[in-house]
Amino acid sequence: MDNELAWSYRVMLVIYVCLLLFTSLLWIALPIKSLLAGFALGMSISFYNILQIILRTQIASKEVLKGSRKRRGLNSFTRYLAVAFGVLLIYRYPTWFDFRVFVFSLPIGYVLLVLINIYYGRRERQSLERGDKFWK
Repeated sequence: MDNELAWSYRVMLVIYVCLLLFTSLLWIALPIKSLLAGFALGMSISFYNILQIILRTQIASKEVLKGSRKRRGLNSFTRYLAVAFGVLLIYRYPTWFDFRVFVFSLPIGYVLLVLINIYYGRRERQSLERGDKFWK
């Protein structure tokens, strides 16, 4: 379980860093700074939420495997507060950030997580069909 989540965590982090660098380069080069700043803010909050979900899932799965009766949540309220922080930041500085692009960029992390898991499932299925020992 740790290997799957660690692989997913690394891939999400690499994609996020590449997108942030690309957005930063565009922000420097193009005059649409408020659109790109809104995109970067929404993308950052989205990836923060995704990485937190991955971490909390890892913690909860370790507790379940230990046999603990204590329930671990996924801290949904913290993720809601992160989005609320972004909305308040945009409300406070409307000339710096574009709200429409912020809202558009919030689900990017979730879409990438689904795509990565689809790819991971196909890779796992192909290795099992070939007879590889996937889990060691």
